[in-house]
Amino acid sequence: KNYVGQVHKLLEDEFHLQNLHVSGAVRKEYFAKPTSKEATQRNWTDLHADYYENGAYVFTTLLYLGEEEADSVKLRGGETGIADGLEFAKDSTISATSAWVIEPKRGRVVIFTGGGENYHAPLPVVKGRRTTWNTWFSCECSMNDALVDDNE
Repeated sequence: KNYVGQVHKLLEDEFHLQNLHVSGAVRKEYFAKPTSKEATQRNWTDLHADYYENGAYVFTTLLYLGEEEADSVKLRGGETGIADGLEFAKDSTISATSAWVIEPKRGRVVIFTGGGENYHAPLPVVKGRRTTWNTWFSCECSMNDALVDDNE
């Protein structure tokens, strides 16, 4: 609960938001898949924007729990990819042309707006498992309000 309160305050302060609410939270666990050849490549098949899946997901936060640190099989892979450039194919698939890749590390927090400006994907776990706590926030604002840059 302390984590959610800290992120809530950070979002309110950084984006000058009022009426910010938790709209969802879930612990997620990703495991290595048996098809190791596919898993060794940075597979972006789960590329998505949270806001397009649920209009209440205006902000997304990921907390890497690091529960797997005590496991006998150490985590390899399991990064989070956030697309910086996209390519839209005629068959309606989306692929990243450039991206940020964030390594999972216990206690690391990733915060981003949930719209199409931040398509992202959990990248495959090659060995072991990855644990995260995902929290989504909504507000009485538009996505444009969330993207305002005070430095412009």
